[in-house]
Amino acid sequence: MKTLLILFIVSFSSIQCHCQNISTIAGNSIGFPFNGDNIPATNANISQPMSVLIDNNGELIFSDGQSRIRKINHADIITTIAGTDSVKYGGDGGPASAATMRVPADVAIDKLGNIYINEFASYRIRKINAGGIISTFAGIGVAGSSGDGGQATAAALSSAMAGLATDTLGNVHFGDGDNYKIRKVDAAGTITTIAGTGIAGFSGDGGQATAAKIGYAQALCFNSLGELIFSDNGNNRVRKISTAGIITTIAGTGTVGTSGEGGQATAAQLSGVTGITTDTAGNIYLADNPVGRVRKINAAGIITSIAGDGTATGFAGDGGPATAAKMMHLGGISSNKNGSELFICDFENYRIRKVKYTTGIDQLNGQETGRLIVSPNPSITGGFTVRMAAAVTGSVNVTVTNMLGAVVKEIKADTNTDIPVMLAAPAGIYLVSASTGGVVWSERLVIGK
Repeated sequence: MKTLLILFIVSFSSIQCHCQNISTIAGNSIGFPFNGDNIPATNANISQPMSVLIDNNGELIFSDGQSRIRKINHADIITTIAGTDSVKYGGDGGPASAATMRVPADVAIDKLGNIYINEFASYRIRKINAGGIISTFAGIGVAGSSGDGGQATAAALSSAMAGLATDTLGNVHFGDGDNYKIRKVDAAGTITTIAGTGIAGFSGDGGQATAAKIGYAQALCFNSLGELIFSDNGNNRVRKISTAGIITTIAGTGTVGTSGEGGQATAAQLSGVTGITTDTAGNIYLADNPVGRVRKINAAGIITSIAGDGTATGFAGDGGPATAAKMMHLGGISSNKNGSELFICDFENYRIRKVKYTTGIDQLNGQETGRLIVSPNPSITGGFTVRMAAAVTGSVNVTVTNMLGAVVKEIKADTNTDIPVMLAAPAGIYLVSASTGGVVWSERLVIGK
């Protein structure tokens, strides 16, 4: 049996997933005035939603352009959790529901349930703790760029509808947009710069992110490996910062456009990414704003469109295929863990929409269990076997790609019995994919102690 020589691996499903349908879950095309809470979310007037997330209870939280943060519970009832009709900064130390905000944009949540809000018009980031009390988390309320090494509440930030993201350690990262930086606030409240020199431009791929020039980091998210992915708008790219602080480009050529469908994302054109989310299978989803499309980069680096018809005009498509839907001016997006549901801020249509996939999405994203067995896992020696758990007919193809998305090795087995593999590769996290009968399954593998 042939062996596979592998570098660090991500799995790749070359089969495109097809959307089951798209629907509206909040909003009714009327942005103003505010028409109350504790009503079905589809009856609510919402205005230009900029960001959406799934909280730790599986409920949706989003920023409403009416200077509110709102929630949709499992019964699809909408409530306000922060903000009132007043568009100003106020209310720290009290209930978030009584506080006032000046244009909340991006929102993020940590594992403890704290919610962070980029209140860009007041040059602050605010925090709602699990008890519903609001406070200022970063920023002094004056535009500027200062404070690194000190408390975030004493730092000056730029005015920016930029991204927010939290990591598993509870650090909060945000795009300091007009300062052309990404900054981090750690658990002690200390602020530092982790990317960008403060000068707009594009440079630094392959080196430390702190020495790189970046544009406007409007969307941020972490993948399951702890890497930070962000939209480098102005440079028409999506870039990644590894856990070692190394920056690379993972999508976009630097030229505005819409080309590249079905090819490597690094060779595709982007038009301005306003939202990014990931799932546990390593897929990355991008809200490509001006063209009104959501695009997907799979674990092999292939980019495809999964929602929106690309016209960026009008509203249409509910109940039908997501790729035929019309959306205008996209805001943030959020995916559930296995990628079977995607939530989209349809900004100019005053709605939040949901794309729900067929059950095959879990297979295509490598989340279906009981189909692919990799054993032993972890493997101390680098040796393991790959086996299809269910009986299959015909051959099994095993495809291996490296972290750059290049295919390292492909083998074909005529049986579904154990396929032995021996890796002469460093310790690390790997993914192996096997396909048969038009379906791909994937499994993560750990090599080393």
